[in-house]
Amino acid sequence: MFFDPKEEFRNKLTNRFSFYNWTNANGTQSYTAISIKSGWYNLLWDISLEIEKELAKDAKKQLFKVFEVYQKYGEMNFRYTYYSYNIERLLLEAEDRSNKICEMCGQFGGLREECMFILTLCDECNSKRNERFI
Repeated sequence: MFFDPKEEFRNKLTNRFSFYNWTNANGTQSYTAISIKSGWYNLLWDISLEIEKELAKDAKKQLFKVFEVYQKYGEMNFRYTYYSYNIERLLLEAEDRSNKICEMCGQFGGLREECMFILTLCDECNSKRNERFI
C-alpha cells in the first residue's frame, strides 16, 4: 500500500477544521485542494488554529470556506469565501511568513528564482534541487 503524506495531512486538516470541507452546488461533499509541499504543513496547521479562534467570535463563521491552498511565486496562497478583516489579516500574515520558510523541509529559507519558477527554499534544499538539474 502506498503511503501518501500529503493525503494524510489533508485528511487530518479536513477532519479537524470544518472550513476545509464544503458542499458543491449539486450537493456533493468536497474538500480543499492542497497543493503545497510538506515544509509548509506546520504553518498551515498553525494558521488554521488561529482562523478557528477568530471564527469562534463570528456569527457568520459557517460562510468561511477555503477552496484551495497553493504555492504561487514562492508564497502560500489561499482561495476562500467570506471576507473578514481579521481572517484576511491572518491569511496575509501566513503568506508573508511562508516566503521565509523552506517549502520542502520547513527550515528557514528564502525566495529562489530559477528558470521560470520562484520557490522558497533553504540553502540545503536549493543545493539538492540544483544538483538534479546539473
